[in-house]
Amino acid sequence: MKKTLQILTIFMLSLNAFGQFSAGNTYIDQTDTTICIGDSVQLNMFSGGTNTNSLAFIENQYATIPNNGFFSTANQYTVEFWYKQTGCTGGDEHIFGIDWYAQKLYFSIGNGCNTLNFLRDQTLMPYLTGSWTHIAGVKDGSTIYLYINGILALSEPFVATSTPGSGNITINHHTWSSGSSSRLSGFFDELRVSDTVRYTSNFIPPTNEFLNDANTIYLMHFNGDMIDDLGNSGTTNGATWSNDIPFNTYAYSNLSYLWSTGDTTSSIYAQPAVTTTYYATISGGGATYTDSVTITVSNLIDAGTDVDICNGDSIALSASGGSNYQWSNNVLDGQAFAPTQSNAYVVNGTDSLGCQGSDTVMITVLENATSTLTQTALDSYTLNGQTYTQSGTYTQVIPAANGCDSTITLNLTLNFTGIHELGTATKILVKITDLNGKIIQRRKNVVMLFIYEDGTVERVVEME
Repeated sequence: MKKTLQILTIFMLSLNAFGQFSAGNTYIDQTDTTICIGDSVQLNMFSGGTNTNSLAFIENQYATIPNNGFFSTANQYTVEFWYKQTGCTGGDEHIFGIDWYAQKLYFSIGNGCNTLNFLRDQTLMPYLTGSWTHIAGVKDGSTIYLYINGILALSEPFVATSTPGSGNITINHHTWSSGSSSRLSGFFDELRVSDTVRYTSNFIPPTNEFLNDANTIYLMHFNGDMIDDLGNSGTTNGATWSNDIPFNTYAYSNLSYLWSTGDTTSSIYAQPAVTTTYYATISGGGATYTDSVTITVSNLIDAGTDVDICNGDSIALSASGGSNYQWSNNVLDGQAFAPTQSNAYVVNGTDSLGCQGSDTVMITVLENATSTLTQTALDSYTLNGQTYTQSGTYTQVIPAANGCDSTITLNLTLNFTGIHELGTATKILVKITDLNGKIIQRRKNVVMLFIYEDGTVERVVEME
């Protein structure tokens, strides 16, 4: 029975998601496997992963990220992250920003706990708390843009006093001349800082972990750690990890595919007749990655090699590679039988993997040869190395050209010379002729007349 292996993958929409693919997030989602001959397997080239955690904090808990100095000179950048606010004790507080309040990079919640701004001295915008929100701040030269859940909430000229400094970056914390605070409660996830303008109009917030590309300055996933893909890893100060996340399993889209079969879709069905390794290359954003999978075809039932036998001989057919063999033509596995004509014999069996298979062996029945030879000779007759000195009917069995028996029946009549001739000296052969008197060379398997000097004639047949 044919079986189909199916691994189904849902590809979700994502924008600007390309970067360096790796074995961890890009792969053929079928491991090397064995299938029965005639079966098919669905192969999907998957690029994605699983978001497992977010950074969790309450009042007086925060996290710190080293500042690599990028913001102090950058003329273009995009800062984006997911944030879910569950509490606020009043007063303004940084969601994400340079810790020293006067160094401008804010993403700050205002005093009413329900407004948000991108940079110090820029306009506060209404912000709804209690659910996951994608926040993106873009600086493009002299203009800044604030996107909330992919919708442009603010576009205004950049205020020069808003230029960020080089102090450490913190989450849920800021410091001023007379103190510091961590006034928010909530969750923070999937931070990316880029040295380019990622968004110029409304967009669908990406529900996948970003990949590191040429424009990435910071990239942190917060999956149980503060690792930055660019090496600026941070530390927690009371903050912990939560499975409250903005998205879970994800897949990247807007990719191109090329399989070793020539197919260009993300998914193919493979039905190899022999063991085959399939390769798939995925491309996007100037990056490529190749993965492979080997599909082994189980076809272990073996009927044996083709055989020639002589008519009347017996043979036993024995299959291998499985069990419960069923042969055609009422043949029983391992039991001898005597076929009377050439035939193909098919065996069906089940191998150790449960695959049903079959194989065919050809038995060619070769015929035995029979012939009758009637000869008359003088004194004696030799056939196939056997000399006869008496008239009679004789039988010889010799190998034929096909390896089977060749049975020859010899009807022999011998004539004998007189007694006086037996005592004479050796006769001198003058010539050899055929029965018509034509001179011939000495030959095998034909009647020859040996004519001697004394005039006697001897009828001779020399057999091979």
